[in-house]
Formats: sequence, structure tokens, C-alpha cells
Amino acid sequence: MKKKSLFLLLTLFFSCFFPLSIASAVMPEENLYTGSSAYYICDLYKDDILILNLTHTTLGNFSMYLLNKRPLIDTILTESIVAEGLNIYYVASDTLIYYIQVYLSSNGPYTFILNVTRNGEDVQLIRYYIPYIPGFPLGFLVLMIFTGIGVSIFIWKRRIMKDSYIR
Repeated sequence: MKKKSLFLLLTLFFSCFFPLSIASAVMPEENLYTGSSAYYICDLYKDDILILNLTHTTLGNFSMYLLNKRPLIDTILTESIVAEGLNIYYVASDTLIYYIQVYLSSNGPYTFILNVTRNGEDVQLIRYYIPYIPGFPLGFLVLMIFTGIGVSIFIWKRRIMKDSYIR
């Protein structure tokens, strides 16, 4: 019984900190609405070559930016742009985590596909969500953390009470 409770506790604990999505080498099609952005993370070492190709399947007016600083708000940050365009060829000047921003300025909602290669190999990108932007499950994450802690305390107190009555 202790192993089962420990397993449940660890499962609840780790489910709060690890994303439920799985990245793959083939980037899926993504939908964007007019005025919204999608962000991705890509780590590069000095002198790595990054090639980004944005293909849109419809008539949306897309823009793509490569940022060297973490975006904190959902706007286009001109001071952190290191490259822009629908096709970007970039040689990293420093070892950093770079952020890729895809922005749909008009004619939305539409679908796009982002193809990324680093040093000639396909790259698995991780979707990045800025807190307080629609689509980021911040409320769900906080609820899961507090639920996990509450259930753990409840089980722990119940076990202590049960053990004290037996003795």
C-alpha cells in the first residue's frame, strides 16, 4: 500500500512540472489568428547554422523573427531581433537559447508549417508559451499543484490518524 501511495504522489508531483505534449522532428501544421503569435525555443552553440523556412498553406500575411532574448510580452520586440523574414539563414554568434516568433498580421486565421534545420539536421522545436497569453494553461497548472499538495497532505494526515488509533 505504501508503494502505491508513493507512486501516486510522485505521479501527481511530476505531472505538474513536465509538459504533456511530445515534440517530433516533423513540425505539425499550426493555426494562428490575426494579430497572434506562436513562439518556439531553439538552443544554438557558437557558429551553429540555423535555417528556418516558414511555409503557409493559405493567404495569411506571416512574419517570422529570431530573438536572442526571452520574450515576456506578446509584441514584436525590435531590440532583440537578430534575423527576420520567411526564410532565415543565421550563424549563431554566441551560445544562447534563441526564440522563434511567428506572427500573423492579417488575413487570418490560417495555417503554417515551420521547417527548421541546424547544421544540416532537422531540429525538434519546443513550443514556448508566455505566461498570461491566451493559450497558456497557467490556471490549470496552479490548480494541479495545489490539488497535488492538498491530496498529499490529506493522505498523510489520514495515515497518521489511522496509525495513532491502532496503537
